[in-house]
Amino acid sequence: MEGRQQDDWQHTAAMLAQIANVGCFLMAKRPRTYRPADFNPTLTPEERKPKRSKWGMLALKVMTTGKQWKLNKPKPRKPRTPPRQRPKS
Repeated sequence: MEGRQQDDWQHTAAMLAQIANVGCFLMAKRPRTYRPADFNPTLTPEERKPKRSKWGMLALKVMTTGKQWKLNKPKPRKPRTPPRQRPKS
């Protein structure tokens, strides 16, 4: 398919997804939101699958702030000590 047709379908699919999501929001019947890929007939089944970023929000924070963010690693826990016995009086 031509590049122009694909671009037109991407535009149309984005608009259809917006309209469908507004309708679903008002009716509260769909568990997930529609994506433009759901309405685009030019995409193959592999292209329709959602692409998940490995880094997600961390990459966005680095791009917008310019700071290097560290991944949240769990802190090592201290070994738990038994509670102290109170002396009997």
